Amino acid sequence: MTVLLKDGYNCIEVNADYEGQNVTQVYALKGKVVKFVVENETRPGENLRIGDTAGVWTIGKNIPVHKILRIYNNGTGKICYITDMPRQGYLTIDSVIRLTYPGFKGASEAGSYDRLKVPLTASGTIVLRDGYQSQGGYGSGLGSEFTQGNTGGMAASTGMEIGHLADITLHVEDDPNYTLPEAEMSAVASNGGVVKAGESITISVPNLPVDALRSKYEINAQNKLNRATLAFFTQIPGVKKISTRYLSNGAFTDDEGTSVSTLEEIKNITFTVPASTPAGTYKIHGGYVDLLVTVGFLDSYPTEYRGMIDDVTITVLPGAQKEVMDLIDAIGPVTKDSGAAIKAARDAYNELTDAQKKLVTNYDKLTAAEARWSELNPIPAGQPAQLPQNPNAGETLPFTDVNANSWYYSGVKYAYENGLMNGTGTGTFSPNADTTRGMIVTMLARLEGVSTSGTPWYAAGQKWAMDAGISDGTNMTGAITREQLAAILFRYAKQKGYDVSKSADLNGFADADAVSGYATDAMRWAVASGLIQGSNSKLNPKGTATRAQVSTILMRFMQKFAK
Repeated sequence: MTVLLKDGYNCIEVNADYEGQNVTQVYALKGKVVKFVVENETRPGENLRIGDTAGVWTIGKNIPVHKILRIYNNGTGKICYITDMPRQGYLTIDSVIRLTYPGFKGASEAGSYDRLKVPLTASGTIVLRDGYQSQGGYGSGLGSEFTQGNTGGMAASTGMEIGHLADITLHVEDDPNYTLPEAEMSAVASNGGVVKAGESITISVPNLPVDALRSKYEINAQNKLNRATLAFFTQIPGVKKISTRYLSNGAFTDDEGTSVSTLEEIKNITFTVPASTPAGTYKIHGGYVDLLVTVGFLDSYPTEYRGMIDDVTITVLPGAQKEVMDLIDAIGPVTKDSGAAIKAARDAYNELTDAQKKLVTNYDKLTAAEARWSELNPIPAGQPAQLPQNPNAGETLPFTDVNANSWYYSGVKYAYENGLMNGTGTGTFSPNADTTRGMIVTMLARLEGVSTSGTPWYAAGQKWAMDAGISDGTNMTGAITREQLAAILFRYAKQKGYDVSKSADLNGFADADAVSGYATDAMRWAVASGLIQGSNSKLNPKGTATRAQVSTILMRFMQKFAK
């Protein structure tokens, strides 16, 4: 279904923060149906053929952008498209023939007639996609005006991408005699173009003539190259464009790409391949340099230096999270001898970034395997509110990943020697691994002399905690947060009849407001009792509690209350 835009019927609501208040304004937009006319500029009247240049006219795209952004000195207004043809990516208007909309009185309005200049470097069905209108200029920002004509303060510059233009399909005949022109500049990828999903890679154009660009435009203090951006387009899902941008001064704010301090540095673009990227080969194409040239006072003109930058193909290998998932699946049915396989999977998981960890879809298998292995290799459980004596007490810890100089060493030693926590595999404790809600209630259940055997591994602890009013029993395999841990210990302490009257003022912590309402009293008690101390003036209440943190907090709790 096609919905046509009509004058006065197409509204946009703009919300903006203005001096601490939310300002809402509604604007009626004009709209027209955009039509396209395709010409063969190289061979007028002939079918398009590889090597030709197509002229694509767009008709009827006037949008009063100044009424939305309060732009009174309208700057560039152009249409833009993307293509996957060799050595191309970004297509925009031939500025020489862009026309100003004839019916507007005053400041220039977005052009009603524009033409794309499209060099055809491939044959077959060519799609110009992701079309939009780019509009910019000087004016006041959103929310800075109460009435038309009152600028309320001039913004340095403003601009936005508007609308979504229909894809344009070109049918291009082949020419056996056509040869792609030799590239003027070469593009190379670091590490031979091989990268794992989730890791970074650098695309470089070492022979980009930055000195020539500088000498051409930096004539004097007021006539110079103000901004330069090297950009490529990609076929990587979720990564449309990569770029590096140089700004000669602070006159223009910028959020696009990586900022560099010297013009020479724009030759290198470093970006992270999303961890979710499927393995395969992807093209980095359409490299160009976008320039903003300052001429006189406040007059800036965009231009483009294209040259012919070669395309690059990179190979994306499976991310580290895929290797971890394979290691977890390789554990199989857990036996007393599964420690080595569990350790390998845990160690690999702990090396992942937070983004990669979220992509490990079988993590529950790992925590369940660790819990089952601990059951098959038990440390004797304690008596109610009593700490058992471990025959290994006083000996060197058997964990290769717990250094004696670590801040958490005493906590891990205490938890291990007193039967509160076991290792996660042969010779490992995994101090940086998350602790689940099921693990916490299981530990406390063991302190109460409850047998924790059964299926699933947390079932007995879950039932005990629910019966005692210590936990609601939900999300047993989910990572426990610091405020959830405080709340469970607070309830357990009250259930045991311990003194929970102490209460600290949390306002000294920068993130005190982040503590959930249900956990406020518990967190105040935990801080006052010295169980939770915070770090860098923050409590991090919603951060996950690692095994190292849990062992230390349990040590403080047992030493203070369960004597």
